[in-house]
Amino acid sequence: MKRFYSAKENTFFNEEFHGTRTITVPDPNWIQPIIRVPDPEWIQPTVSVPNPAWIEGDESVGQTIFVPDPDAVAPLIEAPDYSAVPPLIVVPNPKCMLPPESELVDVSQEEHDEIYRVLSLGGSILAPGKKGRPSTAPAPGPTLEELKKRERAIRDRALLLTDPLISRHRDELEAERPITLTAEQYKQLQGYRQDLRDWPESEHFPAVEYRPVQPAWLAELIQ
Repeated sequence: MKRFYSAKENTFFNEEFHGTRTITVPDPNWIQPIIRVPDPEWIQPTVSVPNPAWIEGDESVGQTIFVPDPDAVAPLIEAPDYSAVPPLIVVPNPKCMLPPESELVDVSQEEHDEIYRVLSLGGSILAPGKKGRPSTAPAPGPTLEELKKRERAIRDRALLLTDPLISRHRDELEAERPITLTAEQYKQLQGYRQDLRDWPESEHFPAVEYRPVQPAWLAELIQ
């Protein structure tokens, strides 16, 4: 099976899936040859010959009988020669999905497998190389919108994880029970949560190095 690469399409092609450029078919212009054969409907004529069973004076048996004429020959008629088969010709394959030959380069099985081995490791994409041959290149980083979406998801999760701490602290105060957070910790937590809410509006959003930093003591409480 032949494999190809198109730098224009930046993808691989092969004859098994995309079809060969040509196919071999019976010649549509071929005409069945005609031959002359004995007429199958011909009836062989008969001739009169002496009856070997005749005995002189025996009137119950005729002196002659009719037998097929051994010298008669069946007439010939024209009929198709069904033993003949049409010759094969090469024609363009109407189902071929390969790009023009000028856009393709041949690719060996080893070259194809090596490229896919590199791609399977991650961090790379298929890309045109020298002289239009297949190669790999570092995968591009996430887009700005993708980074913003990821940062918002991180921000939302941080708010969700700290919601129970705020609710518990308020419940403990109202019930006049021992509090889990000190007044300073509660103040720091509320400040951190407000920074998270403001984070998407920051001029530095979504740069990770500017992401609000949670209080050091918080990690143990939200595990």
